[in-house]
Amino acid sequence: MSDIPVLVIAFNRPESFKRVLDSLKSVSPKKIFIAIDGARSIEDQISIDKILSEVSSIPWECECLTLLQETNLGCRRAVTSAISWFFSLVDYGIVLEDDILISPSFFKFCSFLNKELVHNDKIMSVSGSNFQTSKRSEFSLFYSRFPRIWGWFTWKHKWLKFQELDNNLDGLINDLDFNTLTTNVFFNRKFENKFLKMYNGSLDIWSPIWFLAHLLNEQFSVVPEVNMMTNIG
Repeated sequence: MSDIPVLVIAFNRPESFKRVLDSLKSVSPKKIFIAIDGARSIEDQISIDKILSEVSSIPWECECLTLLQETNLGCRRAVTSAISWFFSLVDYGIVLEDDILISPSFFKFCSFLNKELVHNDKIMSVSGSNFQTSKRSEFSLFYSRFPRIWGWFTWKHKWLKFQELDNNLDGLINDLDFNTLTTNVFFNRKFENKFLKMYNGSLDIWSPIWFLAHLLNEQFSVVPEVNMMTNIG
């Protein structure tokens, strides 16, 4: 059994949620947290009830806590509130969404890095996915300014940096110079477009704030040389 707590963020996909649970079975985390956004319709509620049925029959001994939203918060607020809830209860852990299958190897990877990097002020997260087509080095990991969100690990005190940024976006937005975020002009323009769409509500996502937290705090994400996640969404 693994001592690393796991958060699974779900909504209305009971079939993929079950597959995520199945991918966790071989590791059998001792603590699992399930966060589910509120229903928008009767169909959503039927799907959520099926998810809750799966939660009630997790096939290993574990402590399981559930956060069920009474109303539909949408992607951005449902995800960030779920992660904040998770880190109000644990000091570190793995975050999965309901379409991400995790390799058991990621638990070993995080267990080692948790001990090595918990007090490292240059590291903010550990990514589980890797989209590169060839190895970047002879080592088993590398450092990236850009976190991946298809399965990842972080610490409570690192997530607090996200919360501080999220709570102060209104005061930050007018002073933020997107052109100086990185040396990659194409990335800066693309990121600015996505971030502003998120900020004005036309794009319901949360990850640009997590990216920005890494960039503004000059911290990195550790990325494995091999991919440890599968997206089935």
